[in-house]
Amino acid sequence: MEGPSSAPLLHGSPGSSSSSFSVQNANAVTPWERDLLGRLSSVVLNNNERNNEEENRHAGIDTDLSLSTDRLRIKKKLTVSDLQKDLSRLLLPRRCVETHVLPQMDEEMVGQVRSRNGLQVVVRDIDAHQDHRLVFHYWASSKSYVLHGGWIRPFVEGRGLKLGDEIGMFWDPDACKFYFTVHCRAPSTPRNTAG
Repeated sequence: MEGPSSAPLLHGSPGSSSSSFSVQNANAVTPWERDLLGRLSSVVLNNNERNNEEENRHAGIDTDLSLSTDRLRIKKKLTVSDLQKDLSRLLLPRRCVETHVLPQMDEEMVGQVRSRNGLQVVVRDIDAHQDHRLVFHYWASSKSYVLHGGWIRPFVEGRGLKLGDEIGMFWDPDACKFYFTVHCRAPSTPRNTAG
């Protein structure tokens, strides 16, 4: 029976300052010893990893790996004007549209967005599983992009949107439609509704 008494001589030990172990006679290593060496090196590596994680945490370094699947390229906290029935339009962040939407459209579509009548688009409400037809338009007078012609009833009223709610959207060039979701609800207060 093989056991601790037949172990080869190791240079370094778990209590020493050396973190590497070497076997004096590699041919004499038994399966039990190989297992022990594997466990010891694993303990040393785990301790080193723990120490590195602790040092990074104290230094303010985040080493956690995360994969972002956030496709919402347009995010906006709703304002009073986005909720007003008489305006009936959603003002979109210009930089987001010019960076993440227009480059995915062909020249003809971009021309229609900038035309007098705008471009009819489908906006898919991801949460409600409904499609709505709106007009995507560039208003040169205010140098802004808007969605109008059906914003209030299905979105503001239908989804119960309030001041400060954050919505998210993205343009899908394959489906040629916007996708919409309520990204984050504002805390409820008596002043969160627009008239």
